[in-house]
Amino acid sequence: MSDRSGPIELGVLICGLFVPWLVLQNAPGDVTAVMAWGLVNTNPFSVFDLYAYLNATQGFDSLPRALQLWPIGAGFYVGSILSAASGVFLKREDPRVTGSLLVLATIAALWLWSRFAFQTMMSAIPVAPIVFLLVLWWFYWPALKKGMPASQA
Repeated sequence: MSDRSGPIELGVLICGLFVPWLVLQNAPGDVTAVMAWGLVNTNPFSVFDLYAYLNATQGFDSLPRALQLWPIGAGFYVGSILSAASGVFLKREDPRVTGSLLVLATIAALWLWSRFAFQTMMSAIPVAPIVFLLVLWWFYWPALKKGMPASQA
């Protein structure tokens, strides 16, 4: 691991925007993909961005706690992309920050998955958390394992 993310790490993080956080089986032939940016439903085919979803549900405060973590986790994920982009374009990044933001996005996605898998007993597959954990292990684990440097005082 270098001292900052490269174009490959940034590209992988950007591709993560197209990976569903959850895939929910609503009924036979009806699947909903919960993405970082919104919802994609297959029957009938429809796409709702996160902003439209929050407006349709009377806003953030009306959501259950697990669903409140969805936009927060999306913010963490976008933060990890911006952090990696600063490493590529500005040559200034701390990969521990990028990795930590990705850890927080993973926790938020797992919390959201647990809401559907255990409380509603729906068939829910946590796709993005698995992908995020692989990205963390492959690209950012050395930086996270190294941790904070010891004080020189």
